[in-house]
Amino acid sequence: MKAVLPKAAMPLVLASYASAALLHVDRAPIWCSAAAAIAIAWRLAHQQGRVALPGSFTRISLALMLTASILLTFRTLGGLSAGTALLMAMGAVKLLEMRERRDAVVIVLVAFVLLLAACLDRGSLVRVPLYLLTGWIGCAALTTLGSRETPPLRNAFAESGRALLW
Repeated sequence: MKAVLPKAAMPLVLASYASAALLHVDRAPIWCSAAAAIAIAWRLAHQQGRVALPGSFTRISLALMLTASILLTFRTLGGLSAGTALLMAMGAVKLLEMRERRDAVVIVLVAFVLLLAACLDRGSLVRVPLYLLTGWIGCAALTTLGSRETPPLRNAFAESGRALLW
């Protein structure tokens, strides 16, 4: 039996990925940030019933094109910069195939790894509030995805905030 993705959790899942991707917008290639923004916009339009999600062939082609672009830009798939760009790109593709609860959890985990990459890349104390906010949004998304009944947004943030304070 498949775990259905609750529609009420979608804003938090998208906010988690978007906030993590925004941490890299000044260092990632512009096409990588654009791919993330387009995927988020496409997913929002799909949630509103305005567009369909792309088929398997389109998603695979997009993943291959993004991977080739990363190879052309960085000459490798390894390293912090190339790996972060690859994760942003593959997170964008995953947004376009998200149908179940576990897919949404993968997106939130991608956001957490992007957060970790931002911390490794720039550990400035000035950026700590951004890192904390991104982590809090991700925890609220996981709280929403992990509960049987989708809690209100306020409750999800309160519960995840208490957990983070512990």
